[in-house]
Amino acid sequence: MTVEFGRAILVRTAMETAKIFFRRLTARLVPETVRTQILAFALLSAIVAYAQNRIALTEKISHELTTSSAQAGRDVEVWLREHLYDLRVFASSYVVAESFSRRGGSRRLVDYLKSVRARVSDYEELQLLDARGRLIGSSTHGARAVPLPAGWAKSIGMAHSYVGEPYWDKNAGRMYVILGMPVEQVTGRLRGVLLARADFTDIIKLLHDYQSRSAGRVYLTTDRGRPIADARSAADGKPAIELDAEATKHLSATGGNVVEFHGQDGAPMLGSAWKIPRIAWLAVAEMPVAVAYQQVARLRNVSILIVVVTLLAVAFGGQVFAALIA
Repeated sequence: MTVEFGRAILVRTAMETAKIFFRRLTARLVPETVRTQILAFALLSAIVAYAQNRIALTEKISHELTTSSAQAGRDVEVWLREHLYDLRVFASSYVVAESFSRRGGSRRLVDYLKSVRARVSDYEELQLLDARGRLIGSSTHGARAVPLPAGWAKSIGMAHSYVGEPYWDKNAGRMYVILGMPVEQVTGRLRGVLLARADFTDIIKLLHDYQSRSAGRVYLTTDRGRPIADARSAADGKPAIELDAEATKHLSATGGNVVEFHGQDGAPMLGSAWKIPRIAWLAVAEMPVAVAYQQVARLRNVSILIVVVTLLAVAFGGQVFAALIA
């Protein structure tokens, strides 16, 4: 059932209920007067209008959150796919292939890695490792081989790429992720891996853009609640607070639907999460519950005010009319 169809049924039911309530009310008011009919109609109109507008506002909030998380998630997916594709192209260079027979890293390889780093702004460093994880060459002087998890050679051969766990660099004051692409022989045997240490500068710019167009906040986190990229925390050079594991699990299991949970600071939030394919990352769009339903509360107050004004107007009008007759 679509949202529009469900909304139409709800509105139709409310109108039918209002008609029945109106007939019963006017039937009991004897003698039937214009004043009682106006009063009943005003009350029912306010109730129906409030119900319709509440539905519309709730749908607007849900659409804003789900759209923001989905768009951010797709953009992150595109960012990752493009960077892995670039690494595949760079790893296929003959400069990389010939470097495995030269220990210590040839000057040509170092110059090549430096040129690649200058070409891609997100790359902080590039390294070429052999199949045992030993450093062959790096774009940074005096660098040490990036430590890879146990069994990395087998996993990178099966997945044909490598995406490490994002981590916080205290010295740089930013998050990084290790991306890798295997270098293989013609027979398919693994010769080594080309690694790139990438930051999330472009992702943070995207999150800034989404946040500027919304009353909420959009950020990137792992499926365990560890923050990856956050436009709000990037400004002060400090890592964001981790999201509660229960809240992360709840968001991840909803399939992009809007749910209520406790945010990083413990405040009640409404949010939607988009899973990034192939990796355990989530793009989350959230909004404080107080902000989300502020318009709904204002609408409720206006509806109550209208009813009160109508009651006063009808009562005062009846007294004036009775005085004129007398």
